[in-house]
Amino acid sequence: MRNYSDRLKAASLLRLVRVGQISARKAVLEYPRDVQDESLIAAYHALIHYEADEDIRARDALYKEEQDDYLNMIARCRDKKTSIRREENQEKNSVESRINAEYQVQINEVNNRVQKRNQSDEVFARKKNEDLEKIISQRDNKIKSELDKITIKYNEQYNHVDLSEADLKKKLSQMTFTLFENAVIVRVDEFRNNDKPQNYPIMVQSIHHLVNYRYPTRYVMASSEEDNDDEFDMIEEAKENNGFSGEIKYSVLPSENAETFSIKISSVRVYLKDSGQTLVNDSVNKVIAENVTAASDIKVESSTNETLSQGKKLQGKTQSKKKIQMIAFPKILKA
Repeated sequence: MRNYSDRLKAASLLRLVRVGQISARKAVLEYPRDVQDESLIAAYHALIHYEADEDIRARDALYKEEQDDYLNMIARCRDKKTSIRREENQEKNSVESRINAEYQVQINEVNNRVQKRNQSDEVFARKKNEDLEKIISQRDNKIKSELDKITIKYNEQYNHVDLSEADLKKKLSQMTFTLFENAVIVRVDEFRNNDKPQNYPIMVQSIHHLVNYRYPTRYVMASSEEDNDDEFDMIEEAKENNGFSGEIKYSVLPSENAETFSIKISSVRVYLKDSGQTLVNDSVNKVIAENVTAASDIKVESSTNETLSQGKKLQGKTQSKKKIQMIAFPKILKA
């Protein structure tokens, strides 16, 4: 009954993806869990590998939802692999117990065998031991044969999901995410008129739930001290009107143990909101966090007390308009 309901749900999700009503990522996240049907597993694998065109994906990369979707799918793959091994062990224990019980009946019959009056103790003992060894050997061979079949079956499922996880990690590591607008706070301090060169100290801070990062930098006056009045007025006006914006580009990289991730900052940019003029554009290329797990860390809403006190939250969630694309899913799934 559950298999039938799983197939109905899977078929519904696939139809929605085909007509563009939901994304492939959303379908994967809502896909039935712990399925055994090979066609359902194949469709799950197809959903994971389905992607919209590269231009749309590049625009989606600006938003944290895609990053979180990838991390959630990776965590789900890991959960699925754990579930597969757990179910494998359960089935092996069940099969081994059943076979042991079957052959125990024969073992008991041999152990309870009554010695014939015309049979010597030596012959009786030898015949009994030979029969017991034969039964035990048959039992052990049958157990091994059945367990090997189970291992092959579950290894195919495990490797299937493992391949999907590796593919997701590879795609995630090749993506660059950009934090901007309400995800980044820019604070410009007082003008350092006595510094050489004169400059404005700047603190750029991410309030993204995964990227806990503060970057100190400075805007160095482009004009000489004798000729920087216009430049000074431009910066002061932007300070009064909250006219600065920041961008932080970063990537999420699988760690060597393949169980956790590292966050690497590639660059930090500060610019004027009105004109878009770049004030700071620093290349960073620094890993700021290691041992980030896909299953837990992505659920953290904020990572610093300062962020909480600011009361800043990401806004303007954008959903890209994806093109309708046909996907070749197994026909067996049609409900």
